[in-house]
Amino acid sequence: MSKLYLYSIFHGNLNYSSIPPESYDEIIDSCYWPILDILKDYKFKTGIEFPIATLEKIEDIDPLFIEEFRKAISNKKCEIICSGKEQVVFPLVPEDVNQVNISTGKDEMERLFSIQCNTAYINEQLFSSGLVPIYLDAKIKNIITIHEWANKFSDFHEDEKFLPKKIGSKNDDLAIIWNSYIAYQKFQRYVNGEIEKEEYLEYILKHKKKADSCFPLYGSDMEIFGYKNPVLGLKGDGKEIQRFKLILDEIEKKSDLEFILPSQVIEKFPPRDRIKMNSAKFAILGKKQDKFIVTRWATCGRDNSNSNTICYNLLKKIRILQGMQDDKNNNLYISKLIDCWASDFRTHTTETKYLHFNDISRSLSKDVDREIFSWNDKISLEKSSDLILFNPNETDWDKIPFELRLHFRPRKMKGKFEIIIDGKPISSQIEDAKYYKDGSLRSAVVVFEPSIRKKTIATITIKDTGKKIISKSIQTDSIKTPTVELSILKRKGGSISDLIFPKISKLPLIGFLEHGTFSDTKFSADFYSGHVITFDRNGNKFTDLVNVEAIAEEGNFPIRKRLVCNMELPFGHLTKIYYTYQKLARLDIRYIFNFKEFRPASFRVGMLTAKPNSFDKKSLNYATHNGGRLESFTLDKESITQDESSDPRLTNQGCLGSTEGTLDLGDKNIGITMFSDKSLWYSVPMINYHNVGKSFFYRISNSVSELDDTTMTWWKGRKEISFSLLGREKSPENNLKTTKMMFLGLVCFTRNPDIKVIK
Repeated sequence: MSKLYLYSIFHGNLNYSSIPPESYDEIIDSCYWPILDILKDYKFKTGIEFPIATLEKIEDIDPLFIEEFRKAISNKKCEIICSGKEQVVFPLVPEDVNQVNISTGKDEMERLFSIQCNTAYINEQLFSSGLVPIYLDAKIKNIITIHEWANKFSDFHEDEKFLPKKIGSKNDDLAIIWNSYIAYQKFQRYVNGEIEKEEYLEYILKHKKKADSCFPLYGSDMEIFGYKNPVLGLKGDGKEIQRFKLILDEIEKKSDLEFILPSQVIEKFPPRDRIKMNSAKFAILGKKQDKFIVTRWATCGRDNSNSNTICYNLLKKIRILQGMQDDKNNNLYISKLIDCWASDFRTHTTETKYLHFNDISRSLSKDVDREIFSWNDKISLEKSSDLILFNPNETDWDKIPFELRLHFRPRKMKGKFEIIIDGKPISSQIEDAKYYKDGSLRSAVVVFEPSIRKKTIATITIKDTGKKIISKSIQTDSIKTPTVELSILKRKGGSISDLIFPKISKLPLIGFLEHGTFSDTKFSADFYSGHVITFDRNGNKFTDLVNVEAIAEEGNFPIRKRLVCNMELPFGHLTKIYYTYQKLARLDIRYIFNFKEFRPASFRVGMLTAKPNSFDKKSLNYATHNGGRLESFTLDKESITQDESSDPRLTNQGCLGSTEGTLDLGDKNIGITMFSDKSLWYSVPMINYHNVGKSFFYRISNSVSELDDTTMTWWKGRKEISFSLLGREKSPENNLKTTKMMFLGLVCFTRNPDIKVIK
């Protein structure tokens, strides 16, 4: 007689978004203790997973629970499953943060329980294949993730359903222990009294096969017993544990059902087949139903774009500090940053927890700022200078354009000035000059192209030339340099008509597709680039496709030219600025919003529509980071509609993590690398791709707000976001190195009391 082996993983998390700290005692007593009691009274075995942050809270509140937990592990009635220091959505967080999170969690878990922890529960069950090397580096052997999402592109035979698989390379792979969101929701419905015991038992038994097989009985939250859970819609009537015991009584009567630990699944059913766990359409696997897609933690919630901006700003400071100290092993601040990136600050977050996020992020920011300025105070220079410039990057800064906003005391600077680095004048240009009443320069942006070796300092002297800054404004719908040709549509908000990088291709890569470009009725409309589309919470649609004046400047601009469009929109004022570079195949688009008072449902900016005749369809692809290593995806016959939704409660079907701020799109010969500094205003890219006859439709949207049941976004005042488009031939490797440096930038300190560096 064949057996059905039942395994489970109970996930506990006191930082659960909707649980206030005042309820922690109740949760431990009502939800956590009953599982340990059941382990003593029944043949039941299970895996239990807590983030380290939760274990520390439990140990502080009820150390007896930790003692009993250790006994259960020692008696092999349960096993500890690793997740990390804190529950974080890995596909939305950069690799270096994820590495510290999982390694710290594993090390602390093994220290607390004196065991080896080989199995990890994927945080929030949101997975990308780029994470595999992180788990392998942490010496994790098995991961637990959702079967239904993997089933979207791996066709499992019914007889092999829930049998472990492998992911990774031939010589270095992870075993996959399957979770099932349908199975754990059935369990939740049963213990909540929504389905009867007989119906639930029948559901379990129908997974029995002719040969021995396994079934994930449960793989989700512990906070479902005796606690009113508004997120899951559970009543918390106090009878959940009793119902659990009743089904255990029935299971123990059946000799063909047996409980095993998650790790024993691998022992009984060794994985043989290596599977693929991603596709161009599903680069990030979901948690359960569609409303639990990764965008929920990216740009929904309590203005998650703001919370994630704060985290990226902290990450930038920490990476700068690491460059100053040259100590990669100092993970203290990264560890604190992990707490700020906790997923439960980003969904149904209580007011208390949201305030706590603000407190810990501000505290961390002050601590890191203090160390950065302390480093500056220790710098001694042989020669005097006005400014010092430090390159914290791992590679040399080789003439990448860099801008500084400077403020001068009255009567200290007449107008035009030169930049002298380490005694040598370099090419520069001045923008946005503002003057005092007496005609002296008050502030300006200076753009220059320094060369600074990695982790070294350069000195800057600012020399007043005594000359006036001369430029002339002209109206135009195009600007051109030797490396960039841009034309815009003034009747449509200054959206991009054509963007050409002439040294890469004579054809425009991005731009406007006019009505009738495609004969397919779905794609027969006008499609623009560089514009804004938003819906408010009442369903009203707004765009920036209005009639505008476009102003360029004539003058001495050796580094870049700019084109400015100003427009009044229903939700506020928008200034859109294009920068075309003289020596680089690069276009920057800067959006400066001044919101009146706006509650967006969805807000997309920096829309890019590819020109289909400019690319080789057969090798069309995109590449990005989703919390780990760079992943590249070929666009094939499958349509991708991340920016659309058939559910009126949602505004999208997913997004990419783009965790290093980059998305490369193109073919084997040419392409564009898009970069946005997430520390200024966080956004995530969304892809819309379709085969249209022998051609294709390919558009990127960048979202700063989306709608689901957690969205509480409200804006008023100034917000600014920029996108840099870097043209490329062949590989995006050089562009990715450049954008990595652009995120960290250069660090500038003043040595002259008459000059202030404006952040």
